[in-house]
Amino acid sequence: MSRHSTVLAAIVLSAGAAALTACGIGDDPDRPADAGATRDQPPTTVSGSPTAPSAAPAGTACESATPETLSVAAETGPVADRLTTPVALDDVSCVGLYAAARTVPYPGTEPAHVLFRYDSAAWQGVDVGTVLDCRSRGVPATDVAQLTGCR
Repeated sequence: MSRHSTVLAAIVLSAGAAALTACGIGDDPDRPADAGATRDQPPTTVSGSPTAPSAAPAGTACESATPETLSVAAETGPVADRLTTPVALDDVSCVGLYAAARTVPYPGTEPAHVLFRYDSAAWQGVDVGTVLDCRSRGVPATDVAQLTGCR
């Protein structure tokens, strides 16, 4: 592991620990490690998405496409007004500078898909829907089939 990778890993671990502590996770020894869901918030599950910092060089954009990172982008970006918050995502897929994920539905709602684009070292929500026309949103035709909810 290079010095840069070691420093980056330390930063990611420190930031993750701080975020978990700020959210009240990790400070209760009686709470199981996987007890992330509450009655008010559906669980977030990971489906084949690696963990990395939210900002990464364009060549490694998919490394940062985690449910947590994309949830923050969805809640704070241009698609926020089209989603129920807090946003919980699963079934993340990523190719190139695009990622897509499915929302974890609240009781009485249907899941939706969210399309993201990695731009200026951060993920931005691009579109929300039950089925996404990703080609019209800039996804290369060769990548559409690899993204969750895209046609």
